[in-house]
Amino acid sequence: MSVGVGLRCPAVRTRVLLISPLARAGGAERAFAALARELPRLGYDPVVALLERGPLEQWLDEFELIDARPTQPLSSVRTLAAVERLRRLAQRTRAKVVVSSKTRGHIFGGPAARAAGLPAVWWRHEVPRATARLLGPRGHRGSTRREALARRIPAACVICGNAHAAMVQRRIDARTRVATIRPGIPVASVAARSGDGAAVRAHLGWRDAPVVGIVGRLSSEKGQHVFLRAAALVGADRPDARFLVVGGALLEQDVDYARRLPGLAAELGLGERVRIVGHRHDPVAWMDALDVVVIASRAEAGPLVAGEAMALGKPIVAARVPGVDEVVHHGRSGLLVTPNDPHALAAEILRVLADRAVAELLSAGAKARAWTFSDQRMAEGFADVLSEVVA
Repeated sequence: MSVGVGLRCPAVRTRVLLISPLARAGGAERAFAALARELPRLGYDPVVALLERGPLEQWLDEFELIDARPTQPLSSVRTLAAVERLRRLAQRTRAKVVVSSKTRGHIFGGPAARAAGLPAVWWRHEVPRATARLLGPRGHRGSTRREALARRIPAACVICGNAHAAMVQRRIDARTRVATIRPGIPVASVAARSGDGAAVRAHLGWRDAPVVGIVGRLSSEKGQHVFLRAAALVGADRPDARFLVVGGALLEQDVDYARRLPGLAAELGLGERVRIVGHRHDPVAWMDALDVVVIASRAEAGPLVAGEAMALGKPIVAARVPGVDEVVHHGRSGLLVTPNDPHALAAEILRVLADRAVAELLSAGAKARAWTFSDQRMAEGFADVLSEVVA
């Protein structure tokens, strides 16, 4: 396997098996790809195993990708066979450590690492549940089962994307080491895309209109319904404003929610002032088309959309929830509002649209904070963890 190695590449190389359960175009997968690209500079050569096919393959085209797709359900013989394939892969490539992305990934990677006699690192991209019942609320039973199962699988370290998630993880498992590493993006590359949004605005016919938008996976947890309700309030005061929803239902449990959003927009009377454009292969250009970026999530493990918006210098109006409030500083790099409150969200959006000085202040502050999402910073944090668990 050949990978690009930077000038600071150490002489001693260590193989690390990276496992992603999903290959979809989500934030966790973008961070996974960024980690794979950056680790070689720090002395770690990734062996990448994917548990499904998808866009992530194109983001990792410089790597040899191993197909380790299982067959559901998790208890099936074929799933156990996938674990065995991963074990053999780790041994054949002489990997020294296994890093599994997400809870589903740890369910496969953790046992494979244990069978191969290797340390397992569980990279959590979600806020841990305070309790993990085997039967959760309707629509989340599968995720709670996975959570409960993953907790039974030993890990040398659990990596969380923010301090709140790490605190919850320590509360539910005081014995396992927990590290906090924010998911990263290529900040300089994203910043260089500033100006690409002009083509998007022209395509939409919104060249001169103020455009407010939300970018991310369509999910009730991400709060697109809150955004639409706020948009209706903003539109009543600013009829020239336009609204954009970018993202798709990447997970099966989100499909019904995504189908209901156009009906909600119609019910609110937004009409042609809103566009729900679905998943976009290049979300950065669409984000660059926005005058205000909204984050309406109920919780965030590591909001990459905040990092991308900051790199582009976009004013952010966000729900004050753990994960977001660690990176968006109210009044300096964004404005924070009460979660699930369309009126509060609308008021701060209107403030940014009405006051150019506020918008410019937030834009400058956002650019200054973007470095906290650096992919290099993320990889260096991982390298510190990996060196300890391997030793």
